[in-house]
Amino acid sequence: MSAVRFQFALLASIGTLAIAGQLSVISQKKAPAPKDGKVRVFVYRNSGILEMEFKPSVFADETDVAQVQAGHNLTLALAPGTHTFRSTDKKEQVSLDLKAGQQYFVRIDVSLAALKGHGKVVSVAPEQAAPEYAQTKPADDSMLKDRSLIAPEFLTK
Repeated sequence: MSAVRFQFALLASIGTLAIAGQLSVISQKKAPAPKDGKVRVFVYRNSGILEMEFKPSVFADETDVAQVQAGHNLTLALAPGTHTFRSTDKKEQVSLDLKAGQQYFVRIDVSLAALKGHGKVVSVAPEQAAPEYAQTKPADDSMLKDRSLIAPEFLTK
């Protein structure tokens, strides 16, 4: 009996190390620098059953860029410098100092209060965001509002 437990523990440890190794590789990958000189900000929203119908907007510097459906993503192309991001909850904002050659991830979380949903932006470390982002798909074209801030490579998907 103890041999079976040992084998199970060994296999579980190997599996955990393999997954951790894959996530480390994902988070360390550097994307080639965009030729337009702009910084990429990856915006995404995890899937959720309760708030599926709610599609909060994402704002970059008070410009309404897109509505973000559950389980979807989009990529922004912004000039280096400080930018403010928010969703439908105006009190919850995130300011990021975007630097050339870096990647930034912003997740839209939804809180349901009194049967009304509120979108909230959260800056997420690449190590956490990469596997979450990978589970989402590109936003529907009909959800994009201001295409001038959307990365050109996202529009060609």
